Amino acid sequence: MNKLFLIFFILCSFLYSNNSSIEVGKGIFKSKGCSMCHKRDKKGVGPSLSIIYKRYSGKETLLVDFLKGKSKAIIYPGRAPIMQAQLTKLKGLSTQNTRYLARYLITIDDREF
Repeated sequence: MNKLFLIFFILCSFLYSNNSSIEVGKGIFKSKGCSMCHKRDKKGVGPSLSIIYKRYSGKETLLVDFLKGKSKAIIYPGRAPIMQAQLTKLKGLSTQNTRYLARYLITIDDREF
């Protein structure tokens, strides 16, 4: 019985922390002005969130590296110079908060925007 409770507790903790990290990522997305260029399903200055989800799903580390300026864009690489100016807004983020932002972006298709 104790093992079952422990497994249940660990599972609930994981689900709660994952949802919390997504909420933190959403807050960063909004506070840094990302929504000015990235819309849910509409291509604008930046790729839509749906495209980001499709291209980076399962590649969280690659997206974190891009957001940190450590890798090249895999979506619209020709627009990278425009994006570079915006990425400077993320330079002060901790690696953990950058990971939360990435997690928010790659799970956007699983929930409401």
